[in-house]
Amino acid sequence: MTHLHLTRELLDAILDGRRNPGDLVPVVMAHLFDLCPACNEAFQEWQDSLVDTPPQNLDEALARVRERSQQLISGVEHEVQASRKRVFDLLALPQQDRLETISSAGSEYRGLALASLLIDQCRESLPAYPKRSLACAELAKAVLEHSDFGLLAVELYARAVAYTANAWRIQAKLGEAATAMQDARFLLKSNGGGDRLVKAELDNLEGLLRVYQRQMPEAIRLLRRAVFGYRGAGLEHEALRSSLNLALAYRHAGEIEEAVKLLKGIEQSLEGADSPLLSFARHNLAYALCEAGEYHDARARLELLRADEFLKDPVSLLRGLWVEGRISTGLEEYDKAEQQLREAAYGFAAEELPYEHALVNLDLALVYLQQQKIGQVHQLAQELVASFRDWGIQREAVAAAMLFEESVRLGQITLALIEQLTRYFEQAERNPSVPFDFGS
Repeated sequence: MTHLHLTRELLDAILDGRRNPGDLVPVVMAHLFDLCPACNEAFQEWQDSLVDTPPQNLDEALARVRERSQQLISGVEHEVQASRKRVFDLLALPQQDRLETISSAGSEYRGLALASLLIDQCRESLPAYPKRSLACAELAKAVLEHSDFGLLAVELYARAVAYTANAWRIQAKLGEAATAMQDARFLLKSNGGGDRLVKAELDNLEGLLRVYQRQMPEAIRLLRRAVFGYRGAGLEHEALRSSLNLALAYRHAGEIEEAVKLLKGIEQSLEGADSPLLSFARHNLAYALCEAGEYHDARARLELLRADEFLKDPVSLLRGLWVEGRISTGLEEYDKAEQQLREAAYGFAAEELPYEHALVNLDLALVYLQQQKIGQVHQLAQELVASFRDWGIQREAVAAAMLFEESVRLGQITLALIEQLTRYFEQAERNPSVPFDFGS
């Protein structure tokens, strides 16, 4: 479906007097007719009445349109406000009671506005709260299953399924994520794959899933398409968000120069903006510059982030410290690197993030190897094996940690083995069931 959309340019033009406020009417009506069948029916009845009582002049006709548009706007605003309260009330209940409330409440917990707001909750809950996102997706689907059927209802249902897939991805349940994403695509086949924005949204979510599945060519293709889709619809902020994901795909594909170039472009586009996207772009750029060996530029980006409130949660602070340790290693500031990486490793252990803990320890092992401190490397390997066993990590990951410890003990540790283990733990972080290839 092709929609008209509200844009900042249109609003600025109306405010400046360059456009008439009546230009909002087609935008409002296009969305209302998709949102509410009752509004569409009311408009058809109004059109029919004009045949019986035609207006005397154009001004009278425009006045009628504006009056009816205001009535429609007021009706939708009332529905959205009521739906916001229902979302709040639903989320205050236990999950089973929520579903029971939807199924038994009659018309009160029905409608596309309520489903759409619940899908917004799915998105806003990620990546920090994947279980909450899954719960909201289930509620959105339940609302739609009890609401009037239509193309927009199908699109909303497909979006809820896609956000279910995204939550599974974050929880490293890639099989469930792939099945759900396939279901979302199938639901939209009858509607040409969805409108431009829905296609872009699903391309972005599926592109991230492909990154986790290590299918980088497909991930890059989907994420590029998402960027173009959002940009073509005039949603530059969403295009930049997808561009961040595209840069991640480039990094994991080994295309570091492409990632750096893209992230610098995002940084330039957001320069001076009070936006978390700028913070994330700079953090990712610091990491990519570090991988590219541009350590001084990477450190400069981290300096810009020190006072940033968007990255003050514990895990973000630890990841920043991890990048600092890598930069210090690259600049051969080994004492500083050891302190930073040890602190980051302890922090990830406290947050019960085993794979980040392992990856930082491997970086720390490189620092010790550079200084020929084999005893410290052995102690590090022993601690890693013990930690993995205590956490009940998958056997494959424990076996990889044991190989690390045994190689150090036998004096056979090499940079190549550490690089192999690093690649494995990066994959296992996203997919714990991935096997470790002992022969490579």
